[in-house]
Amino acid sequence: EALTKITYGNAESCDDLPGRLPTDSIRYNNINRRTRLSLDRELLLKEAEHCPSDGDPFLPWIHDVIPVSDGSKISFVAQNKRMCNTADNFVLEPQIALLQPISVKRVTDGDDAAVRYKLTSREDADEDGKETRFICIFHGTGEYADVYYETLSVYPFNYEMVSMRKLERTMISREGQDKGQFWLSTMLFECPVPIPLQDVVKDGSSLKNGKPSLFIDIVPIRTPTRFRSWYLSEDQVGPI
Repeated sequence: EALTKITYGNAESCDDLPGRLPTDSIRYNNINRRTRLSLDRELLLKEAEHCPSDGDPFLPWIHDVIPVSDGSKISFVAQNKRMCNTADNFVLEPQIALLQPISVKRVTDGDDAAVRYKLTSREDADEDGKETRFICIFHGTGEYADVYYETLSVYPFNYEMVSMRKLERTMISREGQDKGQFWLSTMLFECPVPIPLQDVVKDGSSLKNGKPSLFIDIVPIRTPTRFRSWYLSEDQVGPI
């Protein structure tokens, strides 16, 4: 009951999907020049009707979705919306958190209990949860109504490692002077497709006249943004 459901009817067809995704801000035409952003809940909900990340900055500003040719992954391309904001506030700070991997472990309270995810160390994390950020939920309608799988997102590379190798002290500064880190402008991540669904994704058989019957939900795992610290392994940077 803590969540608010917003439906984007224009995105219900896969025909020309990039052109249908809700990406256009009504707040500042996608660019904000030194204007403080509102924290009023009702206003944020109104803005989220046009662009989800305007209402909740923990949601990625996705503008492209691409199934890989062998059906094994769904690739997402998003932009870091904070790069469009030059004001000295941190309303969009979570956009940087989405670029910072975390480690999680699956836990249950019993054999039939729903899976939950626990933040943990890289060493104790599940193999596919050592560097992740989103829970990817696959579900369907019609002939796929019984489908339900969860996987964990993966990054094609580690954004924190890139920033460290470029001799940056942090991915985000409290002074708001980190806009020059252009490599943080685009956010790429992938959702592994469960093996039983890979042929369906590969041949597109879940599409009927452009209408999908197989869906994927992207659930961000919300953690505070890391300032002036890196979450990197010894394999990545040497002895720590």
